[in-house]
Amino acid sequence: FARLAALYRSFAGLPAGSVVQLIWHGGEPLLLGRDYFRKALFLQAEMVPAGVTVGNSLQTNGTLLDEAWVELFARHGFQLGLSLDGPAEVHDRGRPLRGGDGSVGG
Repeated sequence: FARLAALYRSFAGLPAGSVVQLIWHGGEPLLLGRDYFRKALFLQAEMVPAGVTVGNSLQTNGTLLDEAWVELFARHGFQLGLSLDGPAEVHDRGRPLRGGDGSVGG
């Protein structure tokens, strides 16, 4: 969390009224787990200076989304983007899950 803390600290120099949009993506961010996001959001709330608004967006393939994820994201005002990569037979060749099954058709 040192990098996140450093990022949040860097917002201290922003003028009041600034808006920062963080985009969580790359690989599959949900693999970090809900506890990771809870801690990241706690740090965000504690470290971002008053007068600076932070928005959070997340890009996911959706395979790990469940009610608990949706509740967490809704509670913190996340915007979600869902990646759709084509029909399963095309998508799965290039995007297998850890066990080898396709992430769409598996």
